[in-house]
Amino acid sequence: LFSHGYGSFAKQNNHQMEMLASHGYVVFSLHHPYESLYTPFPDGTAVTMAETPLQAILEEAYGGEVGDYAADLESHLIPVTSAPDPETARLAMVELAGAPVYAGFEQSIDIWREDTVLLLDSLAALDAGGQPFSGRLDLDRIGIFGHSFGGITAGEICMMADTPVKAGINLDAPQLFFDGEQRPQLQTPFLFAYSTEARYGKVVLDMTGANDYLADTSPHRTYSVAVEGTGHYNFSYMTFVPMLSMFGLLGPIDGVLAGQISDNLVLG
Repeated sequence: LFSHGYGSFAKQNNHQMEMLASHGYVVFSLHHPYESLYTPFPDGTAVTMAETPLQAILEEAYGGEVGDYAADLESHLIPVTSAPDPETARLAMVELAGAPVYAGFEQSIDIWREDTVLLLDSLAALDAGGQPFSGRLDLDRIGIFGHSFGGITAGEICMMADTPVKAGINLDAPQLFFDGEQRPQLQTPFLFAYSTEARYGKVVLDMTGANDYLADTSPHRTYSVAVEGTGHYNFSYMTFVPMLSMFGLLGPIDGVLAGQISDNLVLG
């Protein structure tokens, strides 16, 4: 299963889905109606994004200034990535989730989790039904990965006590703990991938270690990989569009190389 970044679309990482399919995987990618760029329906209609929490945050808390948003994100992220012990890291993650940069996103996390659970609950019927999936789904070996907000969603699914998923990947996002008493724990093996040069205006963020609390407290095998020179969008199809570097969306790493590294991380 793949979940795209906030405000993006289901084919965002199509190159990785095709790569996985070439190795025998069946890949499902989710639209999240009103929070995806667009969501087409079988009858030919489609819905686009509604006003998002991020748009409201930028205008209300930061006057539309992306640089101010990024600076505030950095100020809340540093205590997470530099925490000396798991409990300090957990408390810093609660502070991060409660900061203005993520105001309003708690409801979105619930919606994206429910979207994903709905798909998971539908897989058995798809496997028992007609073509093209009849008898082709291995329901005992389901994996999930996602980029950005989709990576948070993957983590949420893998923290469910009754999750049917066997492994997950979060591509470059901090998990968000909105409940101060929450002590979540991964229920599956998991991989966290981080960018080291995510640019937002003049602010450059190093995401390395943003989920060390979950990695350090997990009873399952976890991996944390920082890919030097990557920006946030090097973990998406945008890595293959060099001109986007002019707008600060990509890191200094060669885009094709970044895509190959990301593919290898996902394939394992």
